[in-house]
Amino acid sequence: MSQTKVSTSFLGAGAVGQIVSVSKTDRFTTSSTSYVDITGFTASITPQSTSSKVLVISNWCWSSDASPYPKFILLRGTTSINIGDSSGSATQVSAGNNTDPIGDEGAIQQEQLGHHFLDSPSSASSVTYKWQAKSFNASRTITVGGTATTNDGNKANVPTNITLIELLQ
Repeated sequence: MSQTKVSTSFLGAGAVGQIVSVSKTDRFTTSSTSYVDITGFTASITPQSTSSKVLVISNWCWSSDASPYPKFILLRGTTSINIGDSSGSATQVSAGNNTDPIGDEGAIQQEQLGHHFLDSPSSASSVTYKWQAKSFNASRTITVGGTATTNDGNKANVPTNITLIELLQ
């Protein structure tokens, strides 16, 4: 995992205050039916002002040997943000996927997800953004960062990235 922080100082609303980017190259697995942190899929930034906005850009790959119907939530600190409205019995998430990754390709199949959100943290103190995941069934494992297995050259390991861009207001 590597973190890059680029600081700049421009004047004027909408100017970039700073950029923090974390790239996680290892794999994470869970079969938890409760949300758990995706290890290393986190980044922190200290806004220059309480009026600053933070653009959170994330991308990752997930896979499974069976259909786990993964659910992913974005958190600012301990608060989930940018989740869907409550409706019926549907789970409120920031990103989710109800497709069957095993389809006709088995453990070779993987699904790429991307997410962006413009947040207003109202803070000039350090703010941490992180992703959590859960499976719908404890016997179904979610793999983040590549295909479910790595036993031959048809399988893949894929970086997981989160970038925070402070926009001055």
